[in-house]
Amino acid sequence: MYKIDIGEFDGNSWEAIIQRCLKDKYENELYQRMPANVSGDSGIEGLTVNSGKVFQCYCPESQYETKVLTTKQISKITTDLKKLVTYEKQLKKVLGAQKIMEWHLITPEFKDKSLVAHCRTKEKEYQVLDLDHLDSNFKVLIKEHTDFSIELRRHMLLMEYKIDISVEEPKRINWDECDSDHIKNLRRKIRSLVDIQPMSDEEKNRRTDKIVENFVFYFQRGMKVIEKLEGRFPEQYSRFNRIKLGLGERIEDECLLSQLPKDKLYQKIQQELLDSLIEGLGENFENAGIEQLSKRIIAEWLMLCPLDFGG
Repeated sequence: MYKIDIGEFDGNSWEAIIQRCLKDKYENELYQRMPANVSGDSGIEGLTVNSGKVFQCYCPESQYETKVLTTKQISKITTDLKKLVTYEKQLKKVLGAQKIMEWHLITPEFKDKSLVAHCRTKEKEYQVLDLDHLDSNFKVLIKEHTDFSIELRRHMLLMEYKIDISVEEPKRINWDECDSDHIKNLRRKIRSLVDIQPMSDEEKNRRTDKIVENFVFYFQRGMKVIEKLEGRFPEQYSRFNRIKLGLGERIEDECLLSQLPKDKLYQKIQQELLDSLIEGLGENFENAGIEQLSKRIIAEWLMLCPLDFGG
């Protein structure tokens, strides 16, 4: 499996969703899928009948380091372009009078500009072969998931493919972006919960500092998850906001009226929030991203007052 910021794919799942994307993106150019059941795929998995673009998918088997990934992608381009010569007769039959103008490798991502340079080298190599079914200005192009952002979002939702909106990053905090009053609120409320525990003041201080640091990190990381959600999935972002606002109003009242001990009330609110987000967004998104959103909201509520225990 190969992971990018919208999810994990293997060769089959990547080709399946890219086929749907190609049909959408190149509908006006008469996109045609090329089945591989009989005699292989002739080096292409689809083509546009009236514009001469041909497509081949490639998804890495594992999360390779950049050098290995690039080597495998270069090998895929080199190997599959040779099929344009090997299967010249078969390709002419499906192309008709249309020459191949562009050959596209569609891969989740690429990380080294040498891959682009390799494409330019292969273009020149195949242009001078003077093959009947290749245009004299034949191009070799590398495409990645960002070239199909709109189509991928649409079809991942239609296929009920759970999208990963989580953010992976080291635990670094930009304290310059922190409002001092918000941090005071957070520290007061965390200390109120820590004070319940039977331990020394020194240990309480240590735990409070650590938990405050964690929640500031959850807050800042969560902003990036929210930005991803808002930018790519506006309908689900609106749903997220409705859940957050509705629960925020109810939780403020619950903090004022509940007879539960502080720690029990906090745990109850945490679980209610996570359950509501999973119910509202779990159909579309993996739990990892939803959990990061939940932690972001708890951090915000602790800083901005809806979640208060009277400490």
